[in-house]
Amino acid sequence: MSTQIVDSENVIRSLNEAPDKLRAEIGNYYRLNPANNQYTLIGSFSSGKIKTATIEDQLPNDQVLIPIKKATITIEGEEHVFRDHVQWNEYIAQTITENRQFLDHTFSFTQPTVTNQFIKNFHHPEYEDNTKIYPSNQLLNYNLISYPWDSQKVKDIGYLRTQFDDQLPTNLVSSSVLLNEFPNRIANYTGSIEEISLKQRHIFDLDASSPIKSKEDFPFYYEKKFSTGQLLPVPPQSSLYPLFQYKKLKNLFQSIKKDLSFSLRTFNIGRNQAQAKVYNAISLLTSTSLVRFSEATDELFCYQKAKQTTAIFRKDL
Repeated sequence: MSTQIVDSENVIRSLNEAPDKLRAEIGNYYRLNPANNQYTLIGSFSSGKIKTATIEDQLPNDQVLIPIKKATITIEGEEHVFRDHVQWNEYIAQTITENRQFLDHTFSFTQPTVTNQFIKNFHHPEYEDNTKIYPSNQLLNYNLISYPWDSQKVKDIGYLRTQFDDQLPTNLVSSSVLLNEFPNRIANYTGSIEEISLKQRHIFDLDASSPIKSKEDFPFYYEKKFSTGQLLPVPPQSSLYPLFQYKKLKNLFQSIKKDLSFSLRTFNIGRNQAQAKVYNAISLLTSTSLVRFSEATDELFCYQKAKQTTAIFRKDL
């Protein structure tokens, strides 16, 4: 069963709790159904003061980069409720708030089944002693060593490439050699030690059939499994697909990492609440250059190698 994540501001129990009174009168708000712990849209918050309401969509301006959808709302009040236009104007002023943004973020998430375990295959006393001496982020990282795509930077960091390594083909370096040579490789690493600590985090081997290395070559490892299956690419119908297609998602991710203009909002998940950061993707993309990209010291952006095509030109003599 999918889990609903609903903006807490839009879960109400009465008309007085509604942030947008007009929406509560003529539209729908969320309410928790205690029977199945799911949120449903209901429209039973009417005060009975509006007789009819129509919503007419306007044609969007497609001559701008980001079109804005607009609509015209027409409402008619119940005559027997209002004494005169003064009361009607007072009701309109209390119901319709001008120049204010109302946000509504609602998601459906299929919660995966997660199993995790710590596995110890064999005892490697020297390397286990090193785990007590060196910072955790400088230790050998299986996810980098088994990274399924060819990336020289990942290869250099994952194998701790030294000044004595002319070439470092992945199919000739065994994990046992790396474990035994770990202290010397750290001492003679050609790159920055800070780069090892910062750049080798959060990289995952998404290809389970990768023949490069096996996690069983390590004396111990932590394994976490999810039931959601293989990670899928961004679908073509997604608004992020153009960024994915032209390999510009990294610009968006970096902007989110650097940007501090987020709003901290509360979300309802079942009977519980949780806070999350919400970013304005339009603002990030329009204020960031998508042409230039500079990787920070604590970042490592990797993409699957693009397929190469060979063009053959023929010149008739």
